[in-house]
Amino acid sequence: MFKLIDNPETMAKLPELEETNLANYLDRQELEILLNNGQIHSFSTGDIILQQGKKAEGIYIIISGNVVVSARLMGQGITNIEVLKPGNFLNEISFIEKGPCPTSYVASNNVQCLFINSVHFEMLSLYFPETKYKILYAITKQICSRLKAMHGKVTTLITQSEIPGLSFLGRVVDSFNQPKQVASINESMLERLQKKSLFKSFSKDELHELFQHAILLEAAKNCKLIHVGEKNASCYIVIQGAVQSSIMQDNKLAKLSVIGPGALFASIACIDNDSSFTITFVTCEQAILLKISESELDAIRNNNPRLWYKLFDLICLSLAALEKSINKLDVRLHIETYNR
Repeated sequence: MFKLIDNPETMAKLPELEETNLANYLDRQELEILLNNGQIHSFSTGDIILQQGKKAEGIYIIISGNVVVSARLMGQGITNIEVLKPGNFLNEISFIEKGPCPTSYVASNNVQCLFINSVHFEMLSLYFPETKYKILYAITKQICSRLKAMHGKVTTLITQSEIPGLSFLGRVVDSFNQPKQVASINESMLERLQKKSLFKSFSKDELHELFQHAILLEAAKNCKLIHVGEKNASCYIVIQGAVQSSIMQDNKLAKLSVIGPGALFASIACIDNDSSFTITFVTCEQAILLKISESELDAIRNNNPRLWYKLFDLICLSLAALEKSINKLDVRLHIETYNR
């Protein structure tokens, strides 16, 4: 069970943690709870904290020191991607998706991290759900920051790539394709979603409540759902059909991933509506979707925190998957450049 700090050695790390970016999201008592239920891990210069391809059973938060993020890329060997500082999270994608690390993390000097294992993190849902939400929000802000950096990187590669440009006719057809609202949500759709693993944490009543805030849309193939430059926060749940996420640059469309039935995807604006970059989402076949608009997301957040925390888990998962997809696109474009 979670309890407040009673370990003097661990308590000594509280002032350092309070000086990090994490203190912008968690108050002193919440930081104490994390410290008391985590483990302090120390690393020397050059130590591999996490290795690419290996799975971690939790998440690391840097307390002191700097950590280099690196990955093995085609034609470039091991490449340094960025440097993380105190308050940053390590392995956020693998932690959220419960999969292997897409990158390696190496101590660039003496480093201390707080390690929170996955079991303790999930226990937060029972004892301190708001604290868990705040941590996920901090993680998602870091994901969006990395998405912004990667977007700038891959758009340069897209410009230089041999990806064919979109035809004039294709652009005209896309501009006319708009989703249309159809009949209200029925019980069969509710039952279909309940069977999807993504919604296993939602009760039937919670799904009913969620649907009260959504509209049902029917969209033809090549219908834009989230377009370039869109600043409105929104979430979509795919009931039937499929949606393609992409990056548009210089009239070239670089595909990221396909999102199928039972999955949720969210706009970047759910977390960051100040950035100029956008990931586009377009149907790649006829589709039926649920849309939750910005005003309805606000209504859920303000009036039903428990439902909002569960929905935010899915938003966080969606953006982590997006970061993973952009990383894969970066690798593909590097391979293309290497093979030219």
